[in-house]
Amino acid sequence: MKPTSILPPLHYRHFPATNSAANTQTLIVLHGLFGSVTNWQSLSKRFSGHKNVYALDLRNHGRSPHNEDMDLPSMAMDVNRFINTHKLQRSHLLGHSLGGKVAMQLVLDQPSLFHSLVVVDIAPKPYPPRHNEIFAAIATIDATTITHRNQADDLIQPLIPDQATRLFLLTNLIRNDKNEYIWRINTKAIKHNYEALSAAPETMDKQYTGPTLFIKGEHSAYIHKEDVDLINTIFPNNRLVTVEKAGHWVHAEQPGAFAQVVENFWDKTQ
Repeated sequence: MKPTSILPPLHYRHFPATNSAANTQTLIVLHGLFGSVTNWQSLSKRFSGHKNVYALDLRNHGRSPHNEDMDLPSMAMDVNRFINTHKLQRSHLLGHSLGGKVAMQLVLDQPSLFHSLVVVDIAPKPYPPRHNEIFAAIATIDATTITHRNQADDLIQPLIPDQATRLFLLTNLIRNDKNEYIWRINTKAIKHNYEALSAAPETMDKQYTGPTLFIKGEHSAYIHKEDVDLINTIFPNNRLVTVEKAGHWVHAEQPGAFAQVVENFWDKTQ
């Protein structure tokens, strides 16, 4: 493993537990690539009825610090430092896509810190490039003087026909103090380190034996039948649940069904 850089603290949002019983347990939520805590605000509020919730911005995302180094071990270390700083013990961990990979890396490195793991629509394996159109859209916007967000949306529509994906990406386009549009995410670092982000978590024959839930979207191609043996090997105490009428963004497309699956899992891991 290469040396990893130490960042200033990650940005986070705290959703305090809404009852005293829930306050005894902590949930840490990690978003996916190009995401932020904003994508998990509604579900974090719902989950605060069950646990004390911290939703984190990963490095180079949201309002967290930028750094040219970016791989799964370094991002897991960021979250580990957050846990130590806030003196969190036996947390529940939930991660979507890239956040799911970071979560897997973290529980394999520090299993004693966690009570359970939820991985949303990602497997512990390397993936081929899947975001070429996103990087092309970013480059197109960078090459144009944007004066309005709708202009950016129109500009990248030929590259990204799906409106929801465009809107998701454009949440990262913000105005600076000169009223110019800039990217809040570190687009250069993400693109430069894309291969490392697409890699599998570093397992080194480790296992996480705590309760683990993998959630797959019915129409998503991120988890396949042939991945089940690998998942069972690394996470032997797991169950895999498919959410109907959902793609890769399971939590956004079917939030009610998704939340129910997670809450049922927690009920069985008390």
